[in-house]
Amino acid sequence: MNIEPEYYTDELLETIRCLTEIFHKVKTYRGITEYNRLFQKYKKDGSLKTNLSVRNFARNMEIVKTKTSIAPDYMINWTPLKCSLFKVFIRFNPLLNRSKILELIIKLPFIVWPRFYYNGFGIETNYFFIIPDIYISDLFSFLENLQGYLIEGFSIHKLNDKDKVYVNYNFYRHIFRKSTIPNPNSSHYNHKYEMSICREFADRTINYKPTLVDLILLERIQNPSKTGLGFERRNEILKAIKKDMMDAVSSQRGILQQLRDVLDFFHSSKNMKDSVLQFMKKNENYGFFYIKYFLTDILELINILSEFKGDISKIQESISIKRVAYVLEENLLLNDKDIIRGILKDVLPALNNSPSSYLKVVEHYKKFRDLFDSCYNLKLFDLKFIKRLLEDKNELTTLYSKKDKKLAKIESRYRTYKITNQLLDDRIEDFLRYDPPIICPKLIISVKILRFWQENSCRFDMALEYSQKNLKILQTLNSINDISGISFIIDKEKSSLDYTCFTPPLSNQQIMLFWSMLNTQLKITNAKRYIGQGQGYATTLRNFFDSGTYQFFYTKNLFEHLFKYTKAVFGEISTQIKTQIPPHHINLFPMELSSIEYIHQVNNLKERPDYNINQLTKLLHFLSDIKKKLFHNEQYQNAKNEDFFKKYVKSIKFKPAFGSLGLSQFYLFIDCPNLNDIDLKLLFLNTFQSLKFPMCIDESVPLYIKYIMPYDNPNSRYLNWLTKSKKGVRSYCFYSVQKEYRIFHLDKNLTSKGWRYDKDDFKVYAERILFREDYNPQLPEMIEYNFQKPLNGMIFSPDSPEFQALIKIYSTKSIDIKSFLGTKKRATVDALMTLLEKDLIFPYLSLKNLGFNEVIRIILPETTTPIQKKLLQIFSFFNLCTVSEIGGKYFIQGFNKEKQFENGISLKIYFPETHVGFFIDVFIKLFEYLEIEHYIILHDLGDGAHIIKSTFENVESFKSYNPLTNLIWDEADKIWKNHKLYNENHEHIYPDLFFAKNSE
Repeated sequence: MNIEPEYYTDELLETIRCLTEIFHKVKTYRGITEYNRLFQKYKKDGSLKTNLSVRNFARNMEIVKTKTSIAPDYMINWTPLKCSLFKVFIRFNPLLNRSKILELIIKLPFIVWPRFYYNGFGIETNYFFIIPDIYISDLFSFLENLQGYLIEGFSIHKLNDKDKVYVNYNFYRHIFRKSTIPNPNSSHYNHKYEMSICREFADRTINYKPTLVDLILLERIQNPSKTGLGFERRNEILKAIKKDMMDAVSSQRGILQQLRDVLDFFHSSKNMKDSVLQFMKKNENYGFFYIKYFLTDILELINILSEFKGDISKIQESISIKRVAYVLEENLLLNDKDIIRGILKDVLPALNNSPSSYLKVVEHYKKFRDLFDSCYNLKLFDLKFIKRLLEDKNELTTLYSKKDKKLAKIESRYRTYKITNQLLDDRIEDFLRYDPPIICPKLIISVKILRFWQENSCRFDMALEYSQKNLKILQTLNSINDISGISFIIDKEKSSLDYTCFTPPLSNQQIMLFWSMLNTQLKITNAKRYIGQGQGYATTLRNFFDSGTYQFFYTKNLFEHLFKYTKAVFGEISTQIKTQIPPHHINLFPMELSSIEYIHQVNNLKERPDYNINQLTKLLHFLSDIKKKLFHNEQYQNAKNEDFFKKYVKSIKFKPAFGSLGLSQFYLFIDCPNLNDIDLKLLFLNTFQSLKFPMCIDESVPLYIKYIMPYDNPNSRYLNWLTKSKKGVRSYCFYSVQKEYRIFHLDKNLTSKGWRYDKDDFKVYAERILFREDYNPQLPEMIEYNFQKPLNGMIFSPDSPEFQALIKIYSTKSIDIKSFLGTKKRATVDALMTLLEKDLIFPYLSLKNLGFNEVIRIILPETTTPIQKKLLQIFSFFNLCTVSEIGGKYFIQGFNKEKQFENGISLKIYFPETHVGFFIDVFIKLFEYLEIEHYIILHDLGDGAHIIKSTFENVESFKSYNPLTNLIWDEADKIWKNHKLYNENHEHIYPDLFFAKNSE
């Protein structure tokens, strides 16, 4: 892939704009000489308005060709080709294994551009199907059959009218490098750099019968310039298309011959034929795809085990302790009980007999695999037909004869087929002449800069009501996004708009502003930021194309066997979650913002990262010795005046040693299908500290609440009633934090230009820790806080000087120590020093200007002590991370009852500008290997303080609210107690938000 510049100079961007205008006008590209002439012509006749000279245009085009990925690419209207484009949204049942969900999606045919959303125990997907029309009915049936594995069914829309794509080149200009979003009111902003294209789907033409070359060309012209069309790469492209064509034709001959050879082998050996038929009979309920992938996996594992050179005892021991392989994916195979069962039952006993017996069994499996691979390549999925091919040699003769004749005609046709520049130009012009055109220029989408690659950008997907008001507003919003697109979905029942936009990487605060701005102006049905992005999942359409008849062939068993595979992977789900409920009434985004106000506030929040290693090292030293520095005022004041402190330290806060007070800090993640039925006052109680929620627009959203509660006696009565009696909870996790490890280091991932996070580096690091006994890396220095260890076994009562000191400086959060040390506010400073000296508070830094803009939280309820230690080692890879040991309980709809846990882990990982979704893919595999079945992933959490205020609308001010003073102290037992939530008649009682004050 070419290296993009960080930003474009105005002259280079003007060249790109002119190039775009010319390409969108003539719609073809034959060479730079032609474009130099067209530039001169259009500039002269006034149709291209620019001050750029011909000489500078030609010079800059050399930069475009060699230093960028800009290419003369196209969007495709698949309708005339008898194909359709569907957008599908699926929310999977949280009981399902995430790793298996991703495994299924990877194997689905016709799927492209999958996106994932993770907030909670489950996973939501958003992707497209480019599918031949003859498979549409089967696709719908397949999705309908998935209902038991989904929440609220599925949503599918056909893009059947048109879509428009907008790109704002102003984002790429060097002059706006210090702004997150270019301000349209700026004197430097130029509206001529707002570019757009339109693709029409309406089928107003006779059906176009594509050739094999057409499909190959269409696949390439919609790809980036590395694999598709490019400037001045015609010879390379011609060779690639010729190779694709000849490979497609010759491979069919090879596949057919492979099937004949493997079937001849089975026909020549009755034992082998009986063996494979017995194997198929045993597994027929699982379907074709399960059998194929099982054979592939078992042979891969046999290959791994072959390194043990026949020592069966060593193999068995290594399998049991999982010391066989050093790669995560290979170790996941060792976790597959079905595969291990097959190895232990069939393979190892043969090895015990003799090496020749072992080789014979392995050869049998290879022949089984070859049979199913050949059938897969020929799209023969019907197990009954495969059985007939095995049992009746005449069936094979008939099949081979029929396919041989067809292939001979195709080979004859394409053997003399000459692919030339003229042919490509003619095909492209044929595509362009159709009404509507089969292709339309999309060069604008290939224009980007280094930090604006789509995997680093924030992508937001929205569904809106089709209205002129929404449409008009969307078109005005195009100037504030890097890339945006509007799809028009015309439906008999209800038409809608599908809106997708890409912004520069945004922090959580900036994302909150984004949603507030959209919520102010638009009527949105559903909207989310999907952070996970699938790679290479697409099944090429030519795999289902008949070059002899010029049409897509139909295989009726395709989706039938895919569903059997799905059932085999997921198993049976006893609990179906169906929640067709009205949207919640909580105003998640009450701030009203115009587009310009949004731009101003987002730009004001833009950090100025500084990666000076000397300054960062000073910060690290200050952090490692923070308590001592805070005690010695002179040392603290000297540090406060240094550059590192001014650059990086936003605030100095602390957490109390809750155990010494007989308290704990609890967190509740709760997902309720109908928030309208939840009494938020009873949920928040009178000991809440904060509320966060995933920033999105949906019928219901989970809540993430932080409390202070009695140690070992949290108030979960309302939660229990909601779950067991009301049955109004889809899932929850309620836990306290016992210990915390704060990690900040400079040992890896840091360059002079910033953090370089690579998911492959992380994966290799994790693999070494998990699978290599001799790998024992020195962990970075980390700060450990034990919140639940009482000081000398003492519990400080509310009347103690220590407790009274704490309530002066801590309520829903701590004060900023930085704002008080060195001031004349003696009472506050004395309280701080008293608690610091007795280790009753743990100070920490809130940092800024480090280039971390994304936070991912992961809650792993059920781990073990050894796994906790491994996870601490593994996640010390990240330069800024908090690892917490937790205990509590969790529940997912479908459990018989909640599950208690003592050895959980909570992770809070800070990411720079990178594709977080790629890391989450590795996390999911990692947790699968560690056999952690259920866990929560949280991202895009917004501050819900306004929700709390609106819930307690009769409270004028929360200034005197302090959860530390709102529990009941039992002087006799020296413990804290909860307030009653219900009276004798089971009528609710709201705990007093100002209990101590009102009890005086």
